[in-house]
Amino acid sequence: MVTKKTGKEQPQLRADAESRLATAPPDVGPPARPAEELLHELQVYQIELEMQNEELRQAHLALEESRDRYLDLYEFAPIGYFTLTREGMISEANLTGAALLGVERKSLLRRRFSRFVMPEDRGRWQQHFMSTVQHGAKQSCELAFKRDDGSVFHARLDLDNGGDSPLVRITLVDISERWQVEAALKNSRADLLEAQNISRMGRWELDLANNLLHWSDGIYKLFEIDPAEFGASYEAFLGLIHPEDRDRVDRAYTESLKNKQPY
Repeated sequence: MVTKKTGKEQPQLRADAESRLATAPPDVGPPARPAEELLHELQVYQIELEMQNEELRQAHLALEESRDRYLDLYEFAPIGYFTLTREGMISEANLTGAALLGVERKSLLRRRFSRFVMPEDRGRWQQHFMSTVQHGAKQSCELAFKRDDGSVFHARLDLDNGGDSPLVRITLVDISERWQVEAALKNSRADLLEAQNISRMGRWELDLANNLLHWSDGIYKLFEIDPAEFGASYEAFLGLIHPEDRDRVDRAYTESLKNKQPY
């Protein structure tokens, strides 16, 4: 049974303890170390702590600088960065990505990414996205996007979930300028082909590396040849030249290559 000491018993307990300490035998152990030696060790230990604190402070500063550089690279990179959930909702976006979509970043969060994909491209978007989510396969595609203000731009997307992450990370690069150039070139080629068909002209190219001849439809029509039945080589072309002119044509061709002059 444990009994509680009363206030009157406390002074007596203290007196008994002091008496026992006075009559106790001295401790057996190494002799006491000089005070100067103890003070020196304390000073050394204090300096070591200060050095360790300085190293920790420098490491902390370096970590903050590295974080700031990463944030600058992430936020202001010329590429849009997005993080999507497996349901296709936007959970993160950098400032460039938000600017590309024409929406403030805080307004992007929890919105469905496909909302910005043009309707005619949403099927391809869904196919690439689900392949990344289900199989962890990296995907790349080019899609048209429509901003909230109605403007349209074209972009290249790279999708990756790191193999098994529940999130899909996307990089988005604006390729509108390149797309416009390619579209203009395509229209120009279509106009050229139409002009050649009207004027009964044609265009041809010879790949010197593999001796492959490329003819436009107009030349096939001029020679009345089925493309499937033509060998499409320089020798095949010479075979179509009248025998009396064949050597002259071949010499002109050889001189053109040798002197780098028009043929």
